[in-house]
Amino acid sequence: MAITSYMTKSGKRYRVEVYKEGARVAAKAGFASQQDAKKWEARVLTRAERQEPTGTDFLQLATAYLDDMTERRQHNTVQYKIAALRRFLLFMGGSFALEQLRATQISAYLVARKTAKGPKAANRDLVEMRALMNWGIRKRHYHENPFLPFEKFPEKKFVRRVPTAAEIDAVLKVATQEQKDFLDILRYTGARLSEVCKLCWRDIDFQRDTITLWTRKRRGGNLEPGVLAMPQILRDILAARKAQPAAHPEYVFVGRDGRQFTKNSVRLWLPTLCKIADIQPPFTAHAVRHYFATLLKDSGVITSFQIQAALRHKNLSTTEKYLHDLSIDRGVAALLDGK
Repeated sequence: MAITSYMTKSGKRYRVEVYKEGARVAAKAGFASQQDAKKWEARVLTRAERQEPTGTDFLQLATAYLDDMTERRQHNTVQYKIAALRRFLLFMGGSFALEQLRATQISAYLVARKTAKGPKAANRDLVEMRALMNWGIRKRHYHENPFLPFEKFPEKKFVRRVPTAAEIDAVLKVATQEQKDFLDILRYTGARLSEVCKLCWRDIDFQRDTITLWTRKRRGGNLEPGVLAMPQILRDILAARKAQPAAHPEYVFVGRDGRQFTKNSVRLWLPTLCKIADIQPPFTAHAVRHYFATLLKDSGVITSFQIQAALRHKNLSTTEKYLHDLSIDRGVAALLDGK
């Protein structure tokens, strides 16, 4: 509430402006006393509480968006979207009309998120909010994106951790046979973690010495196959695994419940193996893919097109960016060592 006084021919009078959730809902002038102004403000707020909320309800829009995303995106992607929208709703104290959303509220949320979890977390939530509103505009549920004017916070760039061959060998020495087999497939194919988890025996062709890896090239897209030539060392590893009496009839790797292996399983035991092998900081399963790409690049005999096919990138530009991020120019060091 804001009460201001002003002078008239009849004496001092008061003007009152009533705000609810940061938005002005009413204003009136001509009160003879501040007490009269406050009484009027109380009546206005009471009426406002009784009225049904008007405008575009954020929660309803978010619910419709998430229902659509559930049909089009992968489970983990949807779960993050749910978490991001829930955090913002909690910060706002529940649902609200988008017409009443203020820039100061968005800014306060992003700053709070950055303070609590860092700039990357704040930026990711900003991306999710923008995606929701862009979807709402496309579906003609709303007319503008209130999150669009906000810039991302500066982030500290991530340095890729590429393990050495010696570090991978050290981890293999302390691993179980199943863990060894899993890591060997990663390092001899450069496969993504999810691709090895869903690997089936029908994807292994021992006659043609090929292995087929399935992945989604685009968000919400279909699983697409990538067929790779299988080196003899990997063929021997897989043949020995298939010959085991306890081998699963369908999946190459299975969880404790007898179902398809999960990425979380590897994310739990790989850091532990690195710790046992005294590898610090530990490397991830995806870092083994980096090792594979670096190995091909440093060989000097494999072309960019061959590396693209091996990594199963849709576009060569993706491969070139990938290799650029992993590359280290040793020319200056070599020159100095030669002096």
